Amino acid sequence: MKIWTASPSIVLPTPVLSEFLILVGKDAPAYLEKLSGMRNILIKPFDEVAAIELAAIEVEDRSRGSKRGGSASPWAKLRFDRQIVAIAKTNGARRIYSDDEDVIGFASKIGIEAISTWQLPLPAAKQIDLEL
Repeated sequence: MKIWTASPSIVLPTPVLSEFLILVGKDAPAYLEKLSGMRNILIKPFDEVAAIELAAIEVEDRSRGSKRGGSASPWAKLRFDRQIVAIAKTNGARRIYSDDEDVIGFASKIGIEAISTWQLPLPAAKQIDLEL
């Protein structure tokens, strides 16, 4: 059973959470507390359903002759990236925001829209007064 809020939600896969917590370093506990209190952020693990999805993705790539799915990245990175995509798919994600070419490629392959940060609209410019 999946529980969704009335507003749009953001699925934060645990492998991504791990990368983020490493990035923020000693401030990780404060960020984790803030994230955990946000109803529209859903922290989702790499669970049994995601593992089955990941296996299906890899079996499909191997049947096409390339377990790497055409990527030249190291195998450990590909596993990590595929976990992220499998978690997204099994939690009903319609799009993934990433600048990682492997994540974008894997997501697109299984029908999830992938958007890079450079594709996001810029916020409206604000006019400010300058005192000269």
